[in-house]
Amino acid sequence: MMSTASARSANIGRIALALLVWFVLPTAQSAAPDNHAAAAAAMQRGEAAMNSNPKEAIAAFREAVTLEPDNMDGWNSLGMLQALDNNLDGAETAFRKFLAIAEARGDRAAIAGAYANLGLLYQNRGDLMLAEEMQKKALDGNTALGNKGAMADNYGNLGLVYQIGARLLEAEAMHKKSLELNQGLGRTDHEDVNYLNLGVVFTYRGDSIQAEAMYKKALEIDVSLERKGNQAIIYRDLGTLYANRGDNAQAAAMYRKAIALYRETGAYSVAQMVQGWLDGLPFLQPK
Repeated sequence: MMSTASARSANIGRIALALLVWFVLPTAQSAAPDNHAAAAAAMQRGEAAMNSNPKEAIAAFREAVTLEPDNMDGWNSLGMLQALDNNLDGAETAFRKFLAIAEARGDRAAIAGAYANLGLLYQNRGDLMLAEEMQKKALDGNTALGNKGAMADNYGNLGLVYQIGARLLEAEAMHKKSLELNQGLGRTDHEDVNYLNLGVVFTYRGDSIQAEAMYKKALEIDVSLERKGNQAIIYRDLGTLYANRGDNAQAAAMYRKAIALYRETGAYSVAQMVQGWLDGLPFLQPK
């Protein structure tokens, strides 16, 4: 039976903040004028509703691509929202449509973005072989274009694929390449994810010293950027690290900080889970 500490380790953030690629692309006006105008209006409704009413936005983007089947931005937005809604089959269809149009137009940047999105989709579906293939195609495309920011994202996504598949040395190498590129580009707001994922990799490898150092670097960045949700994740993972080390006082301090931040950001179910870990620490148990 898995121990309490081991159970906590198994829940450490496996996929830290992987993001789908969002394009805003000019739509070719190949549809009839009336259809193009109606599609443009549907796109505007979708964009207005994306944050407040995702289901309404999905319906609007679906209307846009029905009216104008070669609307790349519509297909990409539809795929994005369906992926976030856990409709992976629908998202795959939309991203494949986006890819086909991008290939027909010879739009290499959009092609690379479509492969990256498909890679993340297959990763979430658990098909790591296909996820790796897609991310490598995205990386090849962005390398040819010299798009270092996108390359950094592709390396990070490959790191996640290897991380989930327990290919930890390869995961470390990919996350470090992503970090190096982000540092060179001055993308501090991306470096926190690199450090967090390296912390997870070192945790899985049993190197708690290195893991602690990576988590603290990520935390420093997220405190400076006031990213409270990310801070909660790091305090949670530091708590687990200290619990596995047997340092229950430190573990309790980290868990309490994580719980407070989860509650502050509205993640009550996660706060309750971490509260259970806190209550289970040996020194808090009744004698």
